[in-house]
Amino acid sequence: MSHNVEKSNKKILILVSLPFYKSSGSPLAMFMKVKAFSELNYKMDVICYPHGENYDLEGLQIMRSPKRKVFKHYVPGQFRKKLVYDFFIFLKAVKQLYKKDYQFIIAAGTMIYFGRILKLFSKKKFIAIEYGNLKTELAKWNVTNNNIIGNLARSIEINTLNKYDLIFSEALKNISPLYNYGLKEEKVNVLRISAFSSPVLTKKVKTENFIVLYTGTFVKIQNLDLIYDTARLLLDENIEFRLIGGEEYQVEEEKAKTKGLTNVTFYSRLPQKEFEDFFSQADIVVSPRVFGEDCPQKIVNYLNFGKCILASDAELHHELLDRSNAYLSKPFPKDFAEAIKELQENVSLREALAKKGKQFFEGELSYDIMKKRLSNVLLENKL
Repeated sequence: MSHNVEKSNKKILILVSLPFYKSSGSPLAMFMKVKAFSELNYKMDVICYPHGENYDLEGLQIMRSPKRKVFKHYVPGQFRKKLVYDFFIFLKAVKQLYKKDYQFIIAAGTMIYFGRILKLFSKKKFIAIEYGNLKTELAKWNVTNNNIIGNLARSIEINTLNKYDLIFSEALKNISPLYNYGLKEEKVNVLRISAFSSPVLTKKVKTENFIVLYTGTFVKIQNLDLIYDTARLLLDENIEFRLIGGEEYQVEEEKAKTKGLTNVTFYSRLPQKEFEDFFSQADIVVSPRVFGEDCPQKIVNYLNFGKCILASDAELHHELLDRSNAYLSKPFPKDFAEAIKELQENVSLREALAKKGKQFFEGELSYDIMKKRLSNVLLENKL
């Protein structure tokens, strides 16, 4: 699939089924990998959705397909919108592969299926980046819980992934269940979500209330109702809940749902400096999610900033959290409320969990460690 091509040393094509750049969730995890490629001296054409921010990075060219938004808003889980945007990315990728000679091609998320079609017409190596196995994703986003459809989706996913030369998975728990159904384990490399190492953010000013902080998206799977129901039980306590990260329209929707909860405050996305200020003031941070198998990106930030974590004792958190580095609670309002009160009273427990969490981050999840792992895989495969 090349004609009148431009030759470029270490030029790669990346197909991203996400808004790019965004400073949270899967888009941020993808950006970390893109930045690592940049620092490893690769030049990249990244084709992505028309949502997201531009970002100036050495060797990076962002190509939005289509150039203008088809939909005013896009949030994770909107599969019909995703299919439309993925098809536009596919068309743009066909054009780029016709024009340019890339060293290899990366397809991330749901673009692995369109990437499989492109691979039929190219002799280049293809790398898949898998966020979460398809059967689980369909159930997580309420597309279908039908077991027959789920099993069919799993078969299609495994057949697709096996056609790739390499597979990057962000979590072993996401991909290891597929080994029993025929996925070729030797192709898989775990490349965990990561963050730039930060100093521990300690409380600078004493506050009257005990601050419980949530950061991340406000989409349904985050299970924010657990926070709201917990807040109702603690209305008469000196405990304040702060939630950061939704788009403006989502903030208004959540405010309407929580009318009367005077101990809950919402904030839309914040600049990094203000974001870190909120982390500094937090006594603990929370992750109430129970759906899916992929550990939320927020957990990496929580560990990085050296904050005590309260999380639901759900399988998706077990990839990074255990009882040595986090307080794991049953995902029910009464249990969460009791956990918050215990952590409020037990300063030494909070400090011990936060310290262990930071140590785990530095040993496993820092950006430098991820970049080194990526470099080693590329060298081993002569890419």
